[in-house]
Amino acid sequence: MPEEVNADFTYRERVYPRMGTFFVVVLFIAMISVAYGAAINMYTGLAIFTIGVIGMFFGLWFSSPVIAIIGKQGTKFLTVAQATIPLELISHPRILNADELVAIRRGQIGITAFVTIRGNLPSVAVTVTDPDDPHQLWVMSSRRSKVLCECLESAPFDAS
Repeated sequence: MPEEVNADFTYRERVYPRMGTFFVVVLFIAMISVAYGAAINMYTGLAIFTIGVIGMFFGLWFSSPVIAIIGKQGTKFLTVAQATIPLELISHPRILNADELVAIRRGQIGITAFVTIRGNLPSVAVTVTDPDDPHQLWVMSSRRSKVLCECLESAPFDAS
């Protein structure tokens, strides 16, 4: 993976979970905190709630994948979570419709695809032109899928 020091970010997005996910987890932590608070004492419940909520925010923050288009030393890379590929090796970025996304989730399309999907967010798919790459399709969720697609379309693609 290219180092991000002195890198030029054309696009960068951290794909957070939806607010409903945060809400459900906070409710679960509150339920546990009330149970411990009733069994032991109120201060134990408050401590568990505080530590749990802080831990939840850090956990959901750091587990959220980052999508970035990074320019480094004359070459641009697409980075999704921990995977990186030069932009010259991808082509045909497109926003998936709901039917295509369901088919990918079920494994009917792109069974070997590299998939980073979050909930029902819009997703972008790109085709990998490298014949040696085991993942010929990359699918990633993005809250700004139109902007991501535009950034990928403006990249220098392999003509194959």
